[in-house]
Amino acid sequence: MKLVDKTVTDADLDRIKALGFTILNSEWGMDDVPPPQMLGLLDRLQQRGLKFIINFSDGAAWGYPPGGNYTADQPPVWQTAEVMGYIERIRHHPAVYAYDISNEAGENLPNGARIRITLEQMRQAAADVRFVDSTHPILVRMHYWDEEDGDFSDKNPFGAGIADIVMLNLYSNYSVDGTKVLLPNMVRDSGQKLVDKILAVDSSVRIWISLAAFRDMPYFLKPSISDIKRDAAAAAAISEVESIGFFGWGSPENGAGWYMPREGAELLDFLRVR
Repeated sequence: MKLVDKTVTDADLDRIKALGFTILNSEWGMDDVPPPQMLGLLDRLQQRGLKFIINFSDGAAWGYPPGGNYTADQPPVWQTAEVMGYIERIRHHPAVYAYDISNEAGENLPNGARIRITLEQMRQAAADVRFVDSTHPILVRMHYWDEEDGDFSDKNPFGAGIADIVMLNLYSNYSVDGTKVLLPNMVRDSGQKLVDKILAVDSSVRIWISLAAFRDMPYFLKPSISDIKRDAAAAAAISEVESIGFFGWGSPENGAGWYMPREGAELLDFLRVR
């Protein structure tokens, strides 16, 4: 389950566990949660048999400090010392599952619409993480809106030996105009082709798929239960996929209409029986 908040309640963790999810991740980073607080969260997860992916795909790990103190043309700069120091302090906790070093090649970063993480930067980030902790896998997230996006380029760098896990963000609820989705059958039409392209570059990588279970207007419309069932069935039919997850478990700060968990009881019922 993705997007778990740093202030997630015990009640929400219990609900996530009851739904059958085992691995959680987030969008916040090391500047939001210092090691002592992270260890406290990991303790709470361990009590429930849950694991956590530590996020280093955010601005703090890539040189964009809180408060917007950076220029409009500043590229991402991997923060080697800070990341390695953070890992050193939390790496032995049994609830640590993996380290996430890149979300959509940095498109989530402040200048990500124009300047992406490079292939060499991604290699360096992976090498730094493994230098401190080679016992936990490295994850990168990618997005595709059609199979042509799977052609690796400067906007979508990928190479062998970087990641142990690639998570494909296949969000079929994406909309250009805020009224209808652009590619409702993207999981069915593109999923297998994209997986094949990734494995052609690195045959040892593990493939996870993340499906849309959220609303974030104007670009992401609220999916119906039939939409989610369609996507889940299509994802399950893709060969070489190890795991299927959902974005995401919104906090109260996400506001009304996000979908899970304070709305969308019918979705939770569907997920509970997967």
